[in-house]
Amino acid sequence: MARMQHANRAATVLAPTGGARGCQAWGANPELQARTNQRVKKPVEFSTHPSRRRGHYTGEMTTRYLPPRPRPSAPDPMDFGGAMSRHGTLAVLGRRLAASQRHLAVISVALPGAMKRFVQAGTLDDAGWTLVADNAAVATKLRHLQPQLLRLLQEEGLLLDGELRIRVRQS
Repeated sequence: MARMQHANRAATVLAPTGGARGCQAWGANPELQARTNQRVKKPVEFSTHPSRRRGHYTGEMTTRYLPPRPRPSAPDPMDFGGAMSRHGTLAVLGRRLAASQRHLAVISVALPGAMKRFVQAGTLDDAGWTLVADNAAVATKLRHLQPQLLRLLQEEGLLLDGELRIRVRQS
């Protein structure tokens, strides 16, 4: 069988030599064996560099420089609170959202621990405040707790004239 020996990027392929075993390996034709041995014994140079491989372009590569692109101009980014405070209607909505979250923080002390994650603050308007429950079971429990929740809000000075509405989130 043929084997390769690598040394300094040169490879020499050796075929089986003469003798009875060599003739059997290459057939009974000694002439074919002699031609094969002559061809194979030549060292073959291997190169790992891509430009020296057969069929590759070996000329010098030129670099073409393009002029730098102008950077696109964009206004300075502003935070969400700053954007809301600059716009009149958004500023009113932002204040109502903050007040609604404050209402939820006040009543969260009366909610059972596992139930807090199923309740979200809803809309706050002139008529009252809405609590949003994730499902009907949580909404029923909130309706049982509604007098206590309303009392907590009134003690804090919130929701003095309005009502506490409880709604189930629509999926």
